[in-house]
Amino acid sequence: MIFGVMISSVMISPDSFVKKADAANSKSIFESLQATNNLKKLDAKSPIETIIKDDSSNLPNLLNNKNNEILSSYGVDTKNAKSVKTVRDNENARTISKAEFDNNKTVAFDSDHKIISISNFKNNDEKKQQSAQANKVNRTADLSNLIENIEKNNNLKDGYLLVTSEIFDEDYWELGWVQKLNNGVLNQYTSIKVFVDRKDKSIVAYNQFSMAPNTTKPVISENDAMASAQKVLSAIPDIKNKTISLATTRPNFYWNDTAGYQEADVVRLAYKISVNDGSYLIYIDAVTGENLGGATLRSNQGKAFADLGLNWAALMASTARDGMITLGYTSSSWVGVGPLMKTSITSYLQSSTAYGLYIYAHANPYNMADTEKTWALFSSEVTGNWHFVFLDGCSTAQTTGWAKAFKTIGYSKRAFLGWSTDVYDNYLFIYSAHFWPKVGTGSIRDIAVKAADEVPGIGTTPIKFYGDTTYDGRAY
Repeated sequence: MIFGVMISSVMISPDSFVKKADAANSKSIFESLQATNNLKKLDAKSPIETIIKDDSSNLPNLLNNKNNEILSSYGVDTKNAKSVKTVRDNENARTISKAEFDNNKTVAFDSDHKIISISNFKNNDEKKQQSAQANKVNRTADLSNLIENIEKNNNLKDGYLLVTSEIFDEDYWELGWVQKLNNGVLNQYTSIKVFVDRKDKSIVAYNQFSMAPNTTKPVISENDAMASAQKVLSAIPDIKNKTISLATTRPNFYWNDTAGYQEADVVRLAYKISVNDGSYLIYIDAVTGENLGGATLRSNQGKAFADLGLNWAALMASTARDGMITLGYTSSSWVGVGPLMKTSITSYLQSSTAYGLYIYAHANPYNMADTEKTWALFSSEVTGNWHFVFLDGCSTAQTTGWAKAFKTIGYSKRAFLGWSTDVYDNYLFIYSAHFWPKVGTGSIRDIAVKAADEVPGIGTTPIKFYGDTTYDGRAY
C-alpha cells in the first residue's frame, strides 16, 4: 500500500558537502552550476509546443536526399508535404522544425536537419487496406534490418544500448535505445524510442531525445547524499529498505515545491535513493548535495488472493498474479487461511492505488468466505473504483451485486468476471490455465468467452462478464 507524502519547504544546504570535496574539483564543477532555486522552471501549464513561425522555405533542406532515403526505409511517405513550422518543443526544451504531411503525419528535425521525431500512424483507409493483406504478412517478421538501419543512421553502435525490443500489443513492436555514460550510468534523457507496425515493419512513432548531464563524476559521497535526503526520509512511513545509485535526472523540485509540477530544462548527475523497492525516489545532486526532487510511485496495483483451504490455491494465485502483471499492474499474491485473509483483503480494498483484484475462495451472490467459515467478505464492504476484478468463486456473477459494488457496470474501461452459478474447482483450474495466458491479447470479454469455449463439457465454465466489452483489462 502506497501513500502520498508531502514535504513542505525542504531545502538542504550544499555547503558542508562541497567543503568535503576535493577543492579543485569542487571549484571547477560547483561554481559553474546554478543553485536549484535559481534554475528556470518549465511551466507545466504551458502548451507542449509553441509555434514560432512558418518555415516552409526550409522544406528542401529538411527533405534532402539523405533524409528522404532514411524516411523511405522507415516506411514514411514524404511526397505530400503541407507545411513546415519552427516550433518550440516546451516539454523537451528544444527548438525544432516540424514538417506536416497529409493524414496528420509529421516529421521533426533539429537545427542540423537531423530527423528527431516521426508520427506516422495509419488512417482508417490504410488500416483497411493493410487488414486485407494481413494474411500475406508475417507479423513476427525479423526487425534486424530496421534495427541496423536506425543504429547506422544515428551512430548508435558505440555508447548506446538497445534496452527494449518487445511486443507492445498485437499491432506494434517497441524498440528503445539509451545512452550509456562513461561511468556506466544509463542516461534516459539521451535516448531513442520507436514503435514499429508489426504487419509491414514501418515506423509509426519515433522520438530522439538528447540532453547531456552536467558531469559524469560525482563530488559528494553516497553517505553525504543520504545525509542530504534525511529530512525527506524521516517523513516517509514504514521504511523497509532503501538503495542508492548514480543516475541522471531533470530537477523537478518534488520535495520542496508543492504548488504544481515543474521541471528544469537541464540534466544533472545525481544520487538516486530508492525507498521500499522504488515506492519513493529522492534525487540528490552528486556535485552540490542539493535535493533535486523525486517521485512517489502511483502504480495501479493488482493483487491475487487465494484460500489455502482450497486445492491448487498457490498455483491459482500465482497464475492470476502473473496475468495481472502482463496487464501492467504492479501485482502480488497472498495465499493463506483464517481471519488474516479477511484483514489482508479489506486492507487492500482500502488502498488508494488498488485497481485490480482476483479472489479464489468459496462464494455466493452476496459474500465470499474461507473453507472454515472463519471470515466472510460482503459486497456491501467493497469501496472504491475498480478497473479489473475476477471473483473466482461460485455464483459471484449470478446477479449484478458484486459487479455494481466494484463499480464496473456503466463505466468505460472496467471489467468484472465471475460465475453465474455453482462451479466445480477442477473446472476453475482448467479455465484459469486457458484464460490468464491470453490476457493482453484482446478484450477481457472476448478472452473470457474464448477460454470458456476451450474447456470441454456443457455448463462446466459458466463465466459471466459485466462491464465495457471493448476493455482489454490493461492498467491505466
